[in-house]
Amino acid sequence: MTPDERKAELDAENVALREQVQALLARVQELEARLAKDSRTSSKPPSSDGLKRKTKSLRTKSGKKAGGQLGHRGETLRTVAVPDEVVEHRPSHCPQRQTPLTDAEVVLRERRQVHALPPLARLVLREHQALQARCPHCAQVSVGAFPAEAPSRAQSRAVARSTAHRCARAPSSWWSSNISPWATCSNYSAIWGGYGWGAGRW
Repeated sequence: MTPDERKAELDAENVALREQVQALLARVQELEARLAKDSRTSSKPPSSDGLKRKTKSLRTKSGKKAGGQLGHRGETLRTVAVPDEVVEHRPSHCPQRQTPLTDAEVVLRERRQVHALPPLARLVLREHQALQARCPHCAQVSVGAFPAEAPSRAQSRAVARSTAHRCARAPSSWWSSNISPWATCSNYSAIWGGYGWGAGRW
């Protein structure tokens, strides 16, 4: 094969490769356009969108960090000095010596308060105290366990929150009872306001 023939063969092969590349690029563009179509941009049914469709939030960025902002006054229940009821949780025995701690010296009290409301009654504030008792034999200090209803220093029971929410809505079913719902809600407003919850924040 002469040099001229070799050059002509390479030129023809180059032209064929260019045409093949152009055909492949056109195919890629066609497939990308097909994938970009959904029920909003074509006649395709919404069921064909699958899980790939992404919704765009209409919210604009405020420039603030997530979470509570500086200067925001938090809302939480406050503990009171004199609760209506005190329940002590004393450790039963020393884990090292198995000594009963019924009458052992109490070295510390940790307080947690639960705001509870019996049905159609005044708010009862029960304080739970976890006692830390010292073993008279080995001086090991054991701690009593708080109940599940007292996970933090001050909280309200679910029944109290539910009733307060019903007060805010005042359902008509309450009129079938012998107690005026408006009087009950007024008592709730005074009770929760006195314990750190303002009216309207139920």
